[in-house]
Amino acid sequence: MIPTLLLALFSPYLLGQNFPLTRLWCCSCGPFDMARIAIVEDNEDTLEMLKVILQNGDEVVGFSDPSVFVDEFRPNHFDLVILDIVMPGRDGLEVFADTRRKDRAVPIMAVTASTHPLTHDELLRAGFCAHFSKPIHDIESFRKIVLGYAGARRKPLNRKSA
Repeated sequence: MIPTLLLALFSPYLLGQNFPLTRLWCCSCGPFDMARIAIVEDNEDTLEMLKVILQNGDEVVGFSDPSVFVDEFRPNHFDLVILDIVMPGRDGLEVFADTRRKDRAVPIMAVTASTHPLTHDELLRAGFCAHFSKPIHDIESFRKIVLGYAGARRKPLNRKSA
């Protein structure tokens, strides 16, 4: 039996179909859009580390400047936003509010330094779907939670009937 992941990666090619890189293939449902995850983190090293951790066939887009993220953000463009809270110029809570004004449904996860004064519960009450402290020690838990939120919004593509 061929593993499902292998089928997910190669089925479009085996069937001679040319799907853009933003799609996956499910054996029972057909093509799926890949999840799009935005990471807003001013520290370039942390941003690259998070992108590597989350490479799972989904599209991960990094923003080191929160103002650029807010300017480029569009409703329904990302399935999850991972947001650093303490950043120069525009802090994460301000970026959170700007993002919510544009898209009330996208899950937004907070990532903070462990010394940040806002607690886990305060961030969840503010509307974040989850919170992790940096440095992230339990990478597998982080990855599972992130991909769970991002994957929950992934939907099968509409197929035209023949």
